[in-house]
Amino acid sequence: MFIGFFSIFVKGDMSHLLSPLIILFVGFILFKFNIIAAGDIKYYAAMSLMIEQQYLLLVTCIILCLGGLQAYCQYCIYKLTGNERWIERGVPYGVAISIGSLFGILASI
Repeated sequence: MFIGFFSIFVKGDMSHLLSPLIILFVGFILFKFNIIAAGDIKYYAAMSLMIEQQYLLLVTCIILCLGGLQAYCQYCIYKLTGNERWIERGVPYGVAISIGSLFGILASI
C-alpha cells in the first residue's frame, strides 16, 4: 500500500485516490449483503492504488472471472467428495485479486 501512495505523490496525480474510495464504497454495500468479505475489498482497494485507472475495469473483470473459476472448481470438488466444507467456507478471493492486480500493475508500468 505504501508503494501505491508513493506512486501517487511522485506522479502528482491525486485522481487515483478516487478509485479506491469507490471500491471501498461499493465493497461496503456488497459486504452488508454478505456477497464478499471486507478483507478482500480492502485488499483490492489497496492494490488499485498501483493500477492505472484505464485498466481498473479490465482488472475487475479478470478478478471476477478468476473468482468464478475458483468457485466452480470448489463446487466440482464438493460434488466429487461430498464434503460440505468446500461450500460452507466460501470462495477466498485473495488469489484472484492477487493475479488480476498483478496483471493490472504490469500493464500500468
